[in-house]
Amino acid sequence: MYAIVTIKDSFYYVSSSDSYVVKFMVNSPKDFLMTRGYIKLSAYGALSMKFFDNKLYVCCDGGWQGNSTTCLQIIDLAVDFLTVVPIVINKTAYMPDYAFFQDILIVDSNHVYILLGGSFGGTKKGTIVYYTNIDNVANPTFWIKVIEYDRASVSYLWKIYHEAGKLYVVGSDRMIIFDSLPTSLTNPNRTIDFSSTLRSVAQII
Repeated sequence: MYAIVTIKDSFYYVSSSDSYVVKFMVNSPKDFLMTRGYIKLSAYGALSMKFFDNKLYVCCDGGWQGNSTTCLQIIDLAVDFLTVVPIVINKTAYMPDYAFFQDILIVDSNHVYILLGGSFGGTKKGTIVYYTNIDNVANPTFWIKVIEYDRASVSYLWKIYHEAGKLYVVGSDRMIIFDSLPTSLTNPNRTIDFSSTLRSVAQII
């Protein structure tokens, strides 16, 4: 079992905090967790982690929204966990300065979605979702933008889900729904607005 752990050095909230991926083993006779090693990530603020084909994919915001150290890190579990060095995928020049890595969704080897979003300076806010396949996750040159919202149209979104061939993207005041998995820049089929009843939505299952 693997978990992302962020450690603060004070009682107060500090977004620039070290993050780790920790490996656990369940001790069956006594049903408690035992640590079997950890990896300190090269960027602050691990937000989400996905497993696919014996690899872990971890999104880090870099500590502050829009931080230049935000990245996606890939950990190959075929390598000894105590010595493995994560592959780091950084933002490229064509990605907006306010956006940071929030979430990754791996539907299958041909459908991977990477969500970047955030706010910076109080005036810039937005969400971008890129589509690629599993072989090109480490090469943003081959990522295709499929969703783009700026602050004028929507508060930023932070989680992405898949169910029964549909794509769901959830954010601070709404959920957008695609009836099929997009592979090019696409408008959602439906939008559910929560702003009148809920302050924000953190997650759906």
